[in-house]
Amino acid sequence: MTVVKILSYLCLLAVVLAPILFYADTLTESQMKTTLLVATVVWFATAATWINKEEPETEPELEAKSPI
Repeated sequence: MTVVKILSYLCLLAVVLAPILFYADTLTESQMKTTLLVATVVWFATAATWINKEEPETEPELEAKSPI
């Protein structure tokens, strides 16, 4: 996994955890809103680089598709 992919997953986790931490009185409302905004912007920026990208085929897969 690349660093960008890991960062995008961490941002998704932050989007889920921020309201839970707010409900548990760990975060204030402004902290939660800031966390949601930053995590959403970073997620859109990072996810756009890897979502819907095809993985390059490796050599063994190419050999298996050979008609020979």
